Amino acid sequence: MSFYVVIRPQVGDEVRVVAEPRDQVQLVAELGTACLSVQVDRREPGGPEVAALFARQLAAAALRFAKYCDEVAKPVDVPEVLPLVSRGATNGAVNLDPVQD
Repeated sequence: MSFYVVIRPQVGDEVRVVAEPRDQVQLVAELGTACLSVQVDRREPGGPEVAALFARQLAAAALRFAKYCDEVAKPVDVPEVLPLVSRGATNGAVNLDPVQD
């Protein structure tokens, strides 16, 4: 059985990489009171490789989506509140450099 999740990001929502617990690095999208987590399935052979491929595909699709949104966006002063990576975060967050175009 399949189901669809529709996400409409709002101010204050964020996406980051965290390591909670320390041995489980995960991609987390916090959307209001909901949370979406992408984790490595360590029970399956090749789990880290599959997760890496998925993350790369997600990143590529997200960049295409961001470019589309930039093209259709009305000129409005919106603060940067959806960082691609965590910068100086605490609580086990992994600190990574931002992706450069």
